[in-house]
Amino acid sequence: MNDSSLRIHQHHAGLVDTKECECGQGVDDAFHYFFQCARFNHIRESLMQVVEKTWSEANCQGPPRCSVALLLASAYLDVFTKDQCEDILNAVYTFIEQSGRRF
Repeated sequence: MNDSSLRIHQHHAGLVDTKECECGQGVDDAFHYFFQCARFNHIRESLMQVVEKTWSEANCQGPPRCSVALLLASAYLDVFTKDQCEDILNAVYTFIEQSGRRF
C-alpha cells in the first residue's frame, strides 16, 4: 500500500513536496481519502451506506467505527461473513474507481 497516488506515499518517495491533500484539509493518507476528503463527499455516501448496512446485518452494536481496516481488511475483524466482506470490498473498489485515483 506504499505505492499509491496518496500524497503521503508520494512525499515519502520524494515525488511531491507536501503530504497535504489537494483539498487543503489534511494529510492525504488512506483515512483522509476514504473518510474525510471533501473532494469525494459525493461518492462517499454510497460507500458508507454499504458499510452501515453490512455493520447492521452483522448485528454489530452502535455505528460502525470508521477505519481503513474496516474497509480493506474486514475479514480480519471476525464479525462479517465472507459475503459481507465481499460487499464491503466491492463498495471500496467502486469508490476508488469513481474517485479516479489509483490506490
